[in-house]
Amino acid sequence: MSLPRSRVPLLAGVVLAVLALGAAVVARPPSPLEAAPAGYFGAGYAGSETCAACHTKIYDTFRTTGHPVKLRTAAEARAAGLPKPDYVGWDDILFVIGG
Repeated sequence: MSLPRSRVPLLAGVVLAVLALGAAVVARPPSPLEAAPAGYFGAGYAGSETCAACHTKIYDTFRTTGHPVKLRTAAEARAAGLPKPDYVGWDDILFVIGG
């Protein structure tokens, strides 16, 4: 059984559309999660200074606010003499908010 000649262009158009759609899906740009360097997520807190390398003006404004001391590592909080609850040790604390 062969197709009528009037249906061949329609079928060819459908096949080309499916192929084009498939190529577009395959050729899509990577998402930010896929584009991140290996180990980027889970690397931990990079620190404000890392951002300052590219965002100097924003970093300079940030430093003049109270925000730099809103989140500290446990070591920084301990060195600053911040109190901690008696029911945990400093080794149990990763970050301190506020202070």
